[in-house]
Amino acid sequence: MLGVGVGLSALRPGGDPAVQGLKLGFANSVYARQGVAFASLGAVTGVSFARSGASTARRTDGRIISFTDGAARVTDRGLLIEEARTNLFLRSQELDAASWIKSNVAVTADAVMAPDGTLTADRVASTATTSVAVQQSAIIGATVATASVFVKKGSGAAEANVFRLRNMTTSATLLEVSIDHDGGGVTYVTGASGATLSTAVDGWRRLAMTAVSGVNPGDSLRFDICFVGTAASASAHAAVWGAQLEAGRWASAYAPSVGTAASRGADSLTVAYGLAASADVTECGEVEFTRDTGQTACVVDLHDGGDTNRMHVERGAGGEFRAYVTVAGVSQLIGSLARPGARKVKWALSRTGDRYALVVDGQTAGVTTVVGLPTLTGRRLGAMRGGSAGLNDHLVEQGSIPWAMPDGLMLSRTA
Repeated sequence: MLGVGVGLSALRPGGDPAVQGLKLGFANSVYARQGVAFASLGAVTGVSFARSGASTARRTDGRIISFTDGAARVTDRGLLIEEARTNLFLRSQELDAASWIKSNVAVTADAVMAPDGTLTADRVASTATTSVAVQQSAIIGATVATASVFVKKGSGAAEANVFRLRNMTTSATLLEVSIDHDGGGVTYVTGASGATLSTAVDGWRRLAMTAVSGVNPGDSLRFDICFVGTAASASAHAAVWGAQLEAGRWASAYAPSVGTAASRGADSLTVAYGLAASADVTECGEVEFTRDTGQTACVVDLHDGGDTNRMHVERGAGGEFRAYVTVAGVSQLIGSLARPGARKVKWALSRTGDRYALVVDGQTAGVTTVVGLPTLTGRRLGAMRGGSAGLNDHLVEQGSIPWAMPDGLMLSRTA
């Protein structure tokens, strides 16, 4: 971590070592404002969090943690901020239910410990060697779609291991893959990209299959799990949990559904903590990116209550980690550094008078001069003020120090 408190002590020898300014240490549950420590994120003065709908998040060890409606998804990875999504499947972890169409398959409900530590995963097993299938269809309302499911090896590394995403409206298979339950490899049967297999906990993996073409709003998409209606080994079986179909270019955190689709609103974290005009400051933090989303992802937006004046940090659609200052509606780039792919990024942004400097992962990303930024009254973390450019990933730590950190110290603190 950047260590906001350590940075303050280093900058003010002999001064109060307590954390002045603002520190939100999501991953290690260290929260402070103006030298006052708080036991939790929700207790911090001026913090407001909102999200409609229950959801989940994944810890560093792969364990899935459940969160109730409106609860901030804070784990040892940090705070998960995502855009709104809906799991279109019904009975997403009840493959014995009528919502799932089955052919020559026996489902044993609640037979295996699931990735969230509950006995809710199902065992699916073939009862014949031909025409074996487990599937569900749903109507998609977009031109891109992602189907996902948690799977665990049963009878063998290459058994109960074929998955298909098919457009039933156009009678076209969008993606079909087989997976290696042991090694984690993915082999394409139909298509050449769009499938990912990530590690969860206790031998579980999450398969996600994304179709970015061949989909239109109103199409019916079918997801076949473990078997795709063709031949299978006798008594081949695997464990299955948490199926999801959603509109989007990646699999978001799993949202359990029962008799209706499960909708989760966007996560919103705001802090009534601004920036006075002409005040020196260092904004800093650490963020974890688990994927390229192909869209802009805002880390923090300091604003004037509108969109005319602001200072914000983001990762661009092409993976550029950058910061901007906007005065009277005119934006100026402070600096940019390529940071694509899955990675953690440490950053610091200082203002001394009209001089702004951005440092990213121990490298100077840019320095510029901007005159006339007025007082900013608030901030939103993980999205722009109005909710656009959602982060769709984890804030590890976020801080605001009420003086400008020298460039050399920013370089060493973010390296």
